[in-house]
Amino acid sequence: MSSSQSRTKFFAWTVVFAFAMAAPTFAQADNCFTRLFNLFALPHEENLAKDWMVKPIQKIRVDDQVRIVTSKGELSGAVELLNFEKISVRTSKSTVTVPLKDLKDFEVIKHGGNKIDDSVQKARMTAIKNSIAARADDFYASPSVANEMKHFRAIPKAQKEAYLRSVGDKVMKEIMIKHHTNRIGFHYNLHGGAFTDYIDRGGIQATFGDIALQHGAGDARLKVYFFDSNHFNLFDILNERHPDFLMKKVRMGNLLTPFDLNSKYFQGARAQGGIVDQNSISMTFDAGWIRKTPMSKMQDQAVGVPVTEYLDTPIELFRPVNDFKKIGLSVHPEWDKVGTLSWDEMTLLEMRHLEHRLVDRFKK
Repeated sequence: MSSSQSRTKFFAWTVVFAFAMAAPTFAQADNCFTRLFNLFALPHEENLAKDWMVKPIQKIRVDDQVRIVTSKGELSGAVELLNFEKISVRTSKSTVTVPLKDLKDFEVIKHGGNKIDDSVQKARMTAIKNSIAARADDFYASPSVANEMKHFRAIPKAQKEAYLRSVGDKVMKEIMIKHHTNRIGFHYNLHGGAFTDYIDRGGIQATFGDIALQHGAGDARLKVYFFDSNHFNLFDILNERHPDFLMKKVRMGNLLTPFDLNSKYFQGARAQGGIVDQNSISMTFDAGWIRKTPMSKMQDQAVGVPVTEYLDTPIELFRPVNDFKKIGLSVHPEWDKVGTLSWDEMTLLEMRHLEHRLVDRFKK
């Protein structure tokens, strides 16, 4: 064999070996929790719902006294952390963290009664149920939605915005009536953030300042940014462009979290001086007040909007119409004729999506 042939053969085997090392293992590929919270694809939630690893999430709470059995043995203590990946137990000697996949058995000896943690657990389970429901959803199979899109395509371009604003007004009113409120906040994952971030972290975190801080000015107080339904039509909320993309038309985000701005939590925050300033796109929190709230103390983070105030778990938006079948949804035959949706058509589709999630689903 010539030296050039040897080099070629060596290079080929190197590529094969590198690919094999980079490819996910079977265990990684089959990790249902990784699949569940993939930002760009709904995974096989029906498998997750049946998976044994969901049981600890349903039964165990932070502060519970538990006995757990792992592949390395048995230990007892108080639960300090529990999420879809791991559990941390504080024993008499130290804190031990175990991947949930290594948990063989468990027993709750005594419940700690952490009601705030219960709300996070409830939000997690609601998120799973909503994802499961999405896979069996009849929204994309609805003849009315498909026919409306066909009708909307035939409307002259100059009339489309008026049509969308009319639909937006109607849907927003329906949402408010269904959830017994007259003021709703809509929060985007503007700078990224996966589905789990808005559940496992106990809600929407308040962050320091605004974009002007990058240029030597701005507001350095703790804030949560959102769209206030008192100031924005649903059309404006869904139609808004991402401010960081000047040359390209990009959506504000792909996850939208709706919450009740008139809930007891927000009423108390205003009355107690916890919210020191608010406008149509943000609310500013007193740092001392927010860090003393139960959810912030539990999460050791400044949680501005707790999961308890959500109208629904974060809603994935603006998925390409071609992906509907890929995630196993039943779709109306009309969508095969529609093809790629325009910006305005996708805005209309998401209005009906929000109506379905926040109104119709609550009628069932």
